[in-house]
Amino acid sequence: MREEKRRRFLGRANMAVLTWVAADGGPAATPVWYLYRDGKLLIHTMHPTAKTRAMGQNANVCLCVQDPEPPYGYVTVWGEAKMSTGPAAYALEEELAYRYLGRLGGRYYLRNLVPTMKGEHTLIEITPTRTSSLDGSDGINPLALALMRTLRKVPGLG
Repeated sequence: MREEKRRRFLGRANMAVLTWVAADGGPAATPVWYLYRDGKLLIHTMHPTAKTRAMGQNANVCLCVQDPEPPYGYVTVWGEAKMSTGPAAYALEEELAYRYLGRLGGRYYLRNLVPTMKGEHTLIEITPTRTSSLDGSDGINPLALALMRTLRKVPGLG
């Protein structure tokens, strides 16, 4: 994927999988919401967790964002995780809740679920040091692509 297309791709609200080096030295991964802003990937989490403790020891992470629709595509980003707490971390949680759940779902999540979470709101900032990407739609007629995605959702045809 060319740089501009990669930026647009990362600007969409797809789920991502964050991978880090676990305390035992092996890989660990979890799906996350993210925001791409000013060339950085921002993730909200709570601290302390196994994830934040491990990233405190080894900040090397990988984030893979996948288009869930055929013919698929992805962007994988490697970098170092920089963690911080404070008002910006909770502000990111609010922004992500509305981005991924919509106005009503986001409000419900923030009022009813977030208060039950233990720990301190933490912002993870990843500055990419390396990327890899694939755009499965390159070379496909836009009309054929739209039809492929639509028919996939029709019971019995997909």
